[in-house]
Amino acid sequence: MDPHQEQAGLAWQVGVWDRMSDVYPREIDRRVAPVVEHVIARARLAAGEGALDLGTGTGAVAARAAQVVGPEGRVVGVDISADMLRAARQRVAAQGLTTVSFREGRAEALPAENESVDVVLASLSLMYVIDRAAAARELARVLRPRGRVIAAVWAEPEACDIVLFQQTAGRLPALLPSRASAPARWRILLPSCASWRRRVSRPGSSAGRSASTSKALARRGTRWPA
Repeated sequence: MDPHQEQAGLAWQVGVWDRMSDVYPREIDRRVAPVVEHVIARARLAAGEGALDLGTGTGAVAARAAQVVGPEGRVVGVDISADMLRAARQRVAAQGLTTVSFREGRAEALPAENESVDVVLASLSLMYVIDRAAAARELARVLRPRGRVIAAVWAEPEACDIVLFQQTAGRLPALLPSRASAPARWRILLPSCASWRRRVSRPGSSAGRSASTSKALARRGTRWPA
């Protein structure tokens, strides 16, 4: 992708999420709460683990993860939107959570050290990554050996365009689940992310262009839960 196009796309996305930052706490967080709980459940977080919440938004996943890993664990929430991160900091401050920090950044250049986290959590964020191959390499870089990735996306990559998301968001209330098991009705790929991985590593795909991404994750023992 042309660097100028990539930067323009990123700036456009930042603008979208900045504008949504006041809507999420009021209206959307409660609607996607079942997704958050599924992601946390599938992550099987253990006390003392380190987690990175990619696309943390208003910090719902990061806050829940901090509750599970406890005072000996650490959680870092990463997002491209400074306004979303302000809302996330307000959330954890209100809950008295002191083991969560937030950093502005993107999936293609994660603001985290090599082999610094046990788990990457990505709740409704991976489908908006501009360069998925670069993001996959970053996941491999920051994860410790035998680390794991837990993700939920709206649908297959070609159906996850952010413009489509914005156009259809207003129609969601009638479709949203009332039971914890209902996210399957949304075609949410909980939270294996296996289909995303296959897209990244498919030879010749615009997402991947290199099968080495998936191989790099495999060599490091990264698990994509079934």
